[in-house]
Amino acid sequence: AGLSEREAGLLARIGMHVHPLGKILRTRMEQGSLNRLVDRGLVQVSGITPSDASHVLGRVDAW
Repeated sequence: AGLSEREAGLLARIGMHVHPLGKILRTRMEQGSLNRLVDRGLVQVSGITPSDASHVLGRVDAW
């Protein structure tokens, strides 16, 4: 409730799955919509760090 048409469309496109950001945002204007969805707690944004990749590749085992 209370979502703009752009926000609702973006949220529907995201759904319940993980997506690369570049595949979700179609226009620069959608970045603001995404920020509002994040602010409302409807979407989470995450990223992978170089140390995450090194751990997965077995190059770091410090943890």
